[in-house]
Parts: sequence; C-alpha cells; structure tokens
Amino acid sequence: MVFQSSSFFFELSCKGYYDTLALANRSTYKKVYFIYGSTSCGKSTLIRALFPAYKNCFFFADSERWYGNGYNCEQVGLFDDVPLPSISIFLRMTNPQPFNFDVKGGSVANCLNTIIILSNLSPEQYFDISRLDYKQAQAVRRRITHTWYFDTPLPEDYLFENDKDLSIYLSDDTRRLAYFTIRKEIQK
Repeated sequence: MVFQSSSFFFELSCKGYYDTLALANRSTYKKVYFIYGSTSCGKSTLIRALFPAYKNCFFFADSERWYGNGYNCEQVGLFDDVPLPSISIFLRMTNPQPFNFDVKGGSVANCLNTIIILSNLSPEQYFDISRLDYKQAQAVRRRITHTWYFDTPLPEDYLFENDKDLSIYLSDDTRRLAYFTIRKEIQK
C-alpha cells in the first residue's frame, strides 16, 4: 500500500481555491453596462446574441435572497429585470478590492469583470438616485461605464435564431453599438 504525502492532499484540496484567487485578482473597476428601454426593444435579445445558450454568464436572480448560489467564477454577471440587492453591495461588487458572494455553506470569490444591467427603468430610477446622499450617487454614476437607451421595438414576430436574425437586430444603431462594445469587452 502506497501512501501519498499530506502535502499532496493539501495541494489538491487548495487547487480550486488558488485558481479562484488568481481569477479574482483584480486592480481595476468592473465594466458596468446599463441598458434600458421599453419592453420588446431587444435588451434580453442582446444577451442571447452575446452568450449563445447563456454560457459563460451568471444570472443574478431573486436578489431579495442575495445568494450567489450557482456562481462558479463566471466573469460576466447579468441583472435582467432584477432589482439590485442594495447600493452598498453594488458598490462593493464593482470595486477593485476583493469581495465574496455568500453561498450556502460558505462564500466564493467575486471574479466578475463585467456587469450588465437590463431594465425598463432609467439608471436614476433603477438606483433610486434621489434618495442617495451626494457621495453615494456620484459613486454609482462613476461605476456605470456605458448607458444605452433602446427605443426601437423589434418586429412583433422577431425570433433570434440565426445570423440573418442578428443582422436584423443590428440594423438599429444603438443596439449595434451596444453589441459590439460589450462583445469586444468579453472577448478580452
């Protein structure tokens, strides 16, 4: 019977932890893209075009129970018509300093480089800027890298299924600019 050294098991058990730390090592603010507009103007379709089968993107859902359950160090986080848990968590999530997501039984490092927020509300309404003090409001505004307002509705029978559909989708200048800006960022 051959026994492995205890350092082997220690290294094996810590490998995932160190890999996560390497991913979470960051020294710059996150890119935060805020896209808003009325329903059926293509906000969620943009995400389908950028992330086929929604791979490599973490969907924050039910932020009332703020758990990152299921978060597996994806580098893109998406709030699709989901309210933020709180301004303080948003500010900490987008800071260069380390931040851990609470999960059942522990926590996991925040490896997000890009956050995409889709909403029917403008940034001022979404973050409820009027109730924040001046410094918090400035901090929120400073963290939003780009804001796009989608105002051109998609055709009623529009389904995003192939490249032809993508060309129809990208016929609007604002959607095209948002698509290529975010695509360039996530391909880095």
